Amino acid sequence: METFNFNFALENTPNRRPNTADESADFVRISNTSSSFSTTLNGNQYGLQPQFGYLGSDGFATIDQFHVHEGAQATVYIWGYFVPTNDQD
Repeated sequence: METFNFNFALENTPNRRPNTADESADFVRISNTSSSFSTTLNGNQYGLQPQFGYLGSDGFATIDQFHVHEGAQATVYIWGYFVPTNDQD
């Protein structure tokens, strides 16, 4: 069993015209996507990287940001990916 701690920050954007819905979207940001978690699989070392994943029409997501259009509601998934932390020759 593992415990992971990641910080999230809420960013409020100005709602000015003629901003698009994407430009006015408030968002949550993962403050730091690195962690101290490490594991070795088949002799290769991996770390854990969180990432937002979103499927919907009222926002959009990048690796470390989840945007929701003004006046809308949305749900986001937080995925964890194993990423190599040493050379994989």
